[in-house]
Amino acid sequence: MGVFRVTVKGEGLRAIFDGAEIPCGFYKNEFVWAKDQEEAVLKARANVGAALRRKSTVNQADLAHLQLDIEEVEVGLGLPRLLQRQGFVFHRLHADKDGAT
Repeated sequence: MGVFRVTVKGEGLRAIFDGAEIPCGFYKNEFVWAKDQEEAVLKARANVGAALRRKSTVNQADLAHLQLDIEEVEVGLGLPRLLQRQGFVFHRLHADKDGAT
């Protein structure tokens, strides 16, 4: 068992900013206690999903189509890292010339 940092990248959301919905993605570091990398990834995905369901600025209908990718997994961190809560870093997804994001 150990402390893992899992960097999660998400796409497929519409966030509400200034009364308008815009397509966006995010990055989030999630710190979890797990026996191995596979368990750490599963816990991180579950934690991120739960946190997004609690956010009022996220269109809840989008969560069914949310794409979560794992960018990086780091193992061997100290126990105090479990106490650190880091927020989401949202970014706007820009449409290409055909209007797709």
